[in-house]
Amino acid sequence: MDALDEFKLASGLTPSLPKSTAYFCNVLNHVKIAILQVLPFEEGSLSVKYLGVPLVTTRLIYRDCKELVERLSNRIKDWRNKSLLFAGWLQLIQSVLSSMHIYWASVFILPTRIVHDLEQLMRGFL
Repeated sequence: MDALDEFKLASGLTPSLPKSTAYFCNVLNHVKIAILQVLPFEEGSLSVKYLGVPLVTTRLIYRDCKELVERLSNRIKDWRNKSLLFAGWLQLIQSVLSSMHIYWASVFILPTRIVHDLEQLMRGFL
């Protein structure tokens, strides 16, 4: 609690304690219980999303990134009926679809299969 109070003083931000969750990795059970008795948090478990990307403790696998492929595919389906010139399609790919891919790639090293699937979707759309 002292660390949270120090964070509050240093940053001017106040954490929302009722909305907060504690996640543990490689912590002994008695230490975990002691921490949960001091902090008013519930214990959470992975898999959880933060800013739209899954938080995982290991390397990303295809199943973890399947949502990105589906979101990109759904976005393309929504745009299929738009009547744009080639330059318009290219601009949509560069500004929207590529940015979704780049955002995930800035957080994780994406599996090669996912990158291939994303590029295939974008090529097919163009």
